Amino acid sequence: MAKKNRLPVILTLSRSLIGGVKETYSHLGLSAFHSLLWTLMQVPFWLVILSVLQKPDPKTPTPWLFIIVVAVLTGGFLAGPANAAMLYVARLVREDEARIRDFFIGFKKYYWRTAAVYSSFVCLICLLLADIALAARIKSILVLLSLLLALYALIFLFMLSSHLFPLLVLQKNTFRKVWRKAALLTLDNGFLSFLYAVLMTACFVLSCLLPIIVVLFFPAAAAHISLGFFETLLSKYDEPDTTAADAESDQTVE
Repeated sequence: MAKKNRLPVILTLSRSLIGGVKETYSHLGLSAFHSLLWTLMQVPFWLVILSVLQKPDPKTPTPWLFIIVVAVLTGGFLAGPANAAMLYVARLVREDEARIRDFFIGFKKYYWRTAAVYSSFVCLICLLLADIALAARIKSILVLLSLLLALYALIFLFMLSSHLFPLLVLQKNTFRKVWRKAALLTLDNGFLSFLYAVLMTACFVLSCLLPIIVVLFFPAAAAHISLGFFETLLSKYDEPDTTAADAESDQTVE
């Protein structure tokens, strides 16, 4: 990839954030409906997370195998495709072609690719958390080294997660290419990827203070922000237009 001029970090993030909020507000009714659908798809996954965090007895061993299986099933096969569907709708909204049923079209269109990528992502996160939880109880230099490596890998996946869904929806990539390109983008834009991931996490936490925002506004805004951030990120490279990558396949699906 040949690099072009870089935009300042703050300008890149602020442009993506402001543009995403404006797009969501301009199509508020459609955004609220699709956001509600997204929220319903996320409920089983977050119930699993909350059940782990609210374990009644801290001395009881954590059933990591059960957690990994359930998290992969609910996250990879339900929550992940819903994220891809929101990004698909955000792209159509920008082109003024979005309809109510586009969420279901995007969910179906990217289901298997997204399920494969996000299931592996959730599985890796759970395995790293299990490794950290076990390593924290054992006092050994080798175990401490394993703990540090697991923490580093967890942070890297946290940063890399920003690029997974845009690479699935906005470009024609296979399972292997999604992971390879996401890793390369993260390595080449580490600081920016980290700040973006922290910003979106902070926005989600702040939105939780008003649950109605999480249900009816945040999912659509996050999709628009992700779309703008990814396009700004790729503008540094000599890449083909991502928004037109699936034009022909969109027509066949509809």
